[in-house]
Amino acid sequence: MQPPRYEYSRSNIQDRIDYLKNLSAPYGLTVRYAMKANPYPEILRMMHLGGIHFDASSSYEASELLALGVPGNHISLSSQQTPHNLEELLTAGVLFVATSCHQM
Repeated sequence: MQPPRYEYSRSNIQDRIDYLKNLSAPYGLTVRYAMKANPYPEILRMMHLGGIHFDASSSYEASELLALGVPGNHISLSSQQTPHNLEELLTAGVLFVATSCHQM
């Protein structure tokens, strides 16, 4: 018996990217992909090349996106705990969303 697997369609992913990038909103729209939804590097690269920005929920996710070549200003980091490498992430341009008064 073979273990279960999930297959991705590059064309379906690209179609979704194109659809989302063509949406409009009266005051602008930044489409973001939550990295925790699927951190597979090829999907992240496709999103990045398609002009999609990212939401990261940990400093590790933000660091991984930076390592893949995503510019810091295309990464929004919302984390319950202040990242151990916050200064490094901010220097790289990552947008940090404080989620508590303690983080201010």
